[in-house]
Amino acid sequence: MKKNQIIFFSGLTLIFSIFYCDFSDAKSSVDSQVEKTVAYQMSPFSIKRYEPGEPVFSDRPYYDHIKDERLNGLFLVKIPRHLSFDIVLKLFNDTTVYRAICDDNPKDFSAWIKTNIVMTLGGNSCVNLKIVKKAFKKGTHFLKPGRGSTSSPVFLEIQEDDL
Repeated sequence: MKKNQIIFFSGLTLIFSIFYCDFSDAKSSVDSQVEKTVAYQMSPFSIKRYEPGEPVFSDRPYYDHIKDERLNGLFLVKIPRHLSFDIVLKLFNDTTVYRAICDDNPKDFSAWIKTNIVMTLGGNSCVNLKIVKKAFKKGTHFLKPGRGSTSSPVFLEIQEDDL
Protein backbone atom coordinates (compact mmCIF):
# COMPACT_ATOMS: atom_id res chain seq x y z
CA MET A 1 0.00 0.00 0.00
CA LYS A 2 1.04 3.56 -0.63
CA LYS A 3 1.64 5.87 2.27
CA ASN A 4 -0.15 9.22 2.42
CA GLN A 5 1.33 11.56 4.95
CA ILE A 6 0.41 15.16 5.55
CA ILE A 7 2.28 17.66 7.67
CA PHE A 8 0.87 21.05 8.63
CA PHE A 9 3.13 23.81 9.87
CA SER A 10 1.63 27.06 11.04
CA GLY A 11 3.07 29.90 12.92
CA LEU A 12 3.71 33.48 13.76
CA THR A 13 6.99 34.94 14.98
CA LEU A 14 6.85 33.32 18.42
CA ILE A 15 4.23 30.64 17.87
CA PHE A 16 5.08 27.46 16.00
CA SER A 17 2.76 24.51 15.74
CA ILE A 18 3.27 21.21 13.93
CA PHE A 19 0.62 18.72 12.93
CA TYR A 20 1.59 15.32 11.54
CA CYS A 21 -0.65 12.63 10.09
CA ASP A 22 0.31 9.19 8.88
CA PHE A 23 -2.42 7.53 6.83
CA SER A 24 -0.55 4.25 6.37
CA ASP A 25 -2.73 2.31 8.83
CA ALA A 26 -6.01 0.64 7.97
CA LYS A 27 -8.89 2.93 7.05
CA SER A 28 -10.88 2.05 10.15
CA SER A 29 -8.17 3.26 12.50
CA VAL A 30 -7.25 6.45 10.63
CA ASP A 31 -9.58 8.76 12.55
CA SER A 32 -8.56 7.54 16.01
CA GLN A 33 -4.85 7.62 15.14
CA VAL A 34 -5.14 11.14 13.77
CA GLU A 35 -7.07 12.38 16.81
CA LYS A 36 -4.44 10.92 19.15
CA THR A 37 -1.68 12.57 17.11
CA VAL A 38 -3.43 15.92 17.26
CA ALA A 39 -4.00 15.69 21.01
CA TYR A 40 -0.36 14.76 21.52
CA GLN A 41 0.94 17.65 19.43
CA MET A 42 -1.58 20.13 20.96
CA SER A 43 -2.04 21.71 17.55
CA PRO A 44 -4.73 24.27 16.66
CA PHE A 45 -5.55 21.89 13.79
CA SER A 46 -7.28 18.56 13.77
CA ILE A 47 -8.23 16.30 10.91
CA LYS A 48 -10.89 13.65 10.55
CA ARG A 49 -13.10 12.09 7.93
CA TYR A 50 -15.95 14.53 7.30
CA GLU A 51 -19.53 13.55 8.08
CA PRO A 52 -22.71 15.67 7.83
CA GLY A 53 -23.29 17.74 10.96
CA GLU A 54 -19.58 17.84 11.82
CA PRO A 55 -18.42 21.28 13.00
CA VAL A 56 -16.01 22.61 10.37
CA PHE A 57 -13.86 24.79 12.66
CA SER A 58 -11.67 23.76 15.58
CA ASP A 59 -12.99 26.50 17.86
CA ARG A 60 -16.64 27.03 16.80
CA PRO A 61 -19.69 24.74 16.64
CA TYR A 62 -20.62 25.90 13.11
CA TYR A 63 -21.66 23.09 10.81
CA ASP A 64 -23.01 22.87 7.26
CA HIS A 65 -26.81 23.02 7.22
CA ILE A 66 -27.07 21.92 3.57
CA LYS A 67 -25.16 18.66 4.12
CA ASP A 68 -24.18 18.04 0.50
CA GLU A 69 -23.27 14.35 0.19
CA ARG A 70 -20.33 15.11 -2.13
CA LEU A 71 -18.34 16.29 0.90
CA ASN A 72 -18.86 13.00 2.75
CA GLY A 73 -15.68 10.97 3.05
CA LEU A 74 -13.34 13.89 2.44
CA PHE A 75 -10.93 14.65 5.26
CA LEU A 76 -11.75 17.89 7.06
CA VAL A 77 -8.84 19.91 8.41
CA LYS A 78 -10.31 21.83 11.32
CA ILE A 79 -8.71 25.23 11.64
CA PRO A 80 -9.75 28.11 13.91
CA ARG A 81 -12.54 30.33 12.52
CA HIS A 82 -10.33 33.42 12.69
CA LEU A 83 -6.91 32.04 11.73
CA SER A 84 -4.56 34.90 10.85
CA PHE A 85 -1.49 33.13 9.44
CA ASP A 86 -0.69 30.88 6.49
CA ILE A 87 -0.91 27.12 6.60
CA VAL A 88 2.07 25.26 5.19
CA LEU A 89 0.88 21.96 3.79
CA LYS A 90 3.47 19.28 3.03
CA LEU A 91 2.01 16.46 0.94
CA PHE A 92 3.71 13.14 0.31
CA ASN A 93 1.24 12.25 -2.46
CA ASP A 94 -0.74 14.21 -5.04
CA THR A 95 -3.90 15.42 -3.28
CA THR A 96 -6.98 17.44 -4.19
CA VAL A 97 -7.67 20.24 -1.72
CA TYR A 98 -11.14 21.73 -1.36
CA ARG A 99 -11.79 25.12 0.27
CA ALA A 100 -15.10 26.64 1.38
CA ILE A 101 -14.88 30.32 0.46
CA CYS A 102 -16.96 33.46 0.97
CA ASP A 103 -18.24 35.51 -1.94
CA ASP A 104 -15.83 38.30 -0.98
CA ASN A 105 -12.61 36.32 -1.57
CA PRO A 106 -12.75 35.00 -5.15
CA LYS A 107 -9.47 36.74 -6.12
CA ASP A 108 -7.54 34.70 -3.58
CA PHE A 109 -8.86 31.53 -5.22
CA SER A 110 -8.86 32.56 -8.90
CA ALA A 111 -6.59 29.61 -9.82
CA TRP A 112 -8.97 27.14 -8.15
CA ILE A 113 -11.75 25.23 -9.94
CA LYS A 114 -15.29 26.23 -9.00
CA THR A 115 -17.65 23.43 -8.02
CA ASN A 116 -21.42 23.57 -7.64
CA ILE A 117 -21.16 22.53 -3.98
CA VAL A 118 -22.30 25.11 -1.42
CA MET A 119 -22.36 25.24 2.38
CA THR A 120 -24.36 27.29 4.85
CA LEU A 121 -22.73 27.81 8.24
CA GLY A 122 -23.73 29.65 11.38
CA GLY A 123 -21.94 32.75 12.53
CA ASN A 124 -22.07 36.48 11.94
CA SER A 125 -19.94 36.78 8.83
CA CYS A 126 -19.50 34.62 5.78
CA VAL A 127 -22.51 32.36 6.27
CA ASN A 128 -22.90 31.13 2.68
CA LEU A 129 -19.84 29.49 1.19
CA LYS A 130 -18.95 28.11 -2.21
CA ILE A 131 -16.61 25.15 -2.58
CA VAL A 132 -13.56 25.37 -4.85
CA LYS A 133 -10.91 22.73 -5.45
CA LYS A 134 -7.37 22.45 -6.68
CA ALA A 135 -5.07 19.52 -7.35
CA PHE A 136 -1.73 19.76 -5.58
CA LYS A 137 1.36 17.73 -6.47
CA LYS A 138 3.32 16.17 -3.66
CA GLY A 139 5.52 18.75 -2.00
CA THR A 140 5.17 21.83 0.19
CA HIS A 141 2.35 24.31 -0.41
CA PHE A 142 1.33 27.54 1.31
CA LEU A 143 -2.39 28.10 1.88
CA LYS A 144 -3.88 31.42 2.93
CA PRO A 145 -6.24 31.00 5.89
CA GLY A 146 -9.04 32.84 4.10
CA ARG A 147 -9.80 36.50 3.75
CA GLY A 148 -10.65 39.14 6.28
CA SER A 149 -11.64 37.79 9.65
CA THR A 150 -13.02 34.48 8.37
CA SER A 151 -11.01 31.33 7.65
CA SER A 152 -11.85 29.12 4.69
CA PRO A 153 -12.38 25.50 5.78
CA VAL A 154 -10.01 22.95 4.24
CA PHE A 155 -11.02 19.51 2.94
CA LEU A 156 -8.67 16.91 1.50
CA GLU A 157 -9.52 14.19 -1.00
CA ILE A 158 -7.40 11.18 -0.10
CA GLN A 159 -7.50 8.35 -2.64
CA GLU A 160 -8.59 5.03 -1.17
CA ASP A 161 -5.45 3.26 -2.41
CA ASP A 162 -3.33 5.90 -0.59
CA LEU A 163 -4.78 4.93 2.81
